[in-house]
Amino acid sequence: MEHQAFWLADDDDMELALGGFNVSLCDYAKLDWLYLNQ
Repeated sequence: MEHQAFWLADDDDMELALGGFNVSLCDYAKLDWLYLNQ
C-alpha cells in the first residue's frame, strides 16, 4: 500500500469497532486491479 493505514478512535482514544475501510484512491485502484485480474 502507498499510504499508512489507521484506526478510527473516539474522544477517549478508544478504537471504534465498526465496519470501515480507510484507503486512498490509489490503494483502492490497486485492490480493484487485483480483483479484476484474478
